[in-house]
Amino acid sequence: MPAYWPAAALLVLGACANRPAPPAPGSPSSAGTPGTPGQPGQVGQPQTAEAAGAPTAGPPARDPSDTFARAMHPEDAAVLAGADSLVLYRLEPEGAELGPDVFHGFRIAGRTPVSAASRGAVAAVVDRMVRESTGTVARCFEPRHGVSARKGDATVDLVICFECYQMYVYSNHPSVIPIEPKVGPALDALVGPSAAP
Repeated sequence: MPAYWPAAALLVLGACANRPAPPAPGSPSSAGTPGTPGQPGQVGQPQTAEAAGAPTAGPPARDPSDTFARAMHPEDAAVLAGADSLVLYRLEPEGAELGPDVFHGFRIAGRTPVSAASRGAVAAVVDRMVRESTGTVARCFEPRHGVSARKGDATVDLVICFECYQMYVYSNHPSVIPIEPKVGPALDALVGPSAAP
């Protein structure tokens, strides 16, 4: 199974609710304010990944938005599955300045440290949302969930947007991975309604 989605397999939808696309993670404007927006589109207007400018092959670049991957890199999956510490985040999708309560450019609305006994459940939910994806993504990115896993010196951070059908992976193997939004309630159940800000 190839590690990257071929152009024909990705269905790129327009931006959510006619909002412009965000700047690429890692770009000078992504660390704080949203920066220069991309072109807005209509939800439900499919485009091929090639027409939307999505790369279709090659190794992951340092910037997650440079590469659409079919699955997490095996090293990242191993960090998530065997994490020494794991935190789930609720995020505000509007974007934010840098600060202690900001996770990859998005304000933290709540956080839930995950016990050792429950970390496998988080890894299973992430695996399921990637496996069940049809390859459809939207041109926007308005995440409401985050995951930070640490194992030894390795860290894997996931910024997840179920509305936009995608997950940004921040690690030594960054990429954007299409996900299945129907798995969202399973992750919500793990974050819990009383996540502390």
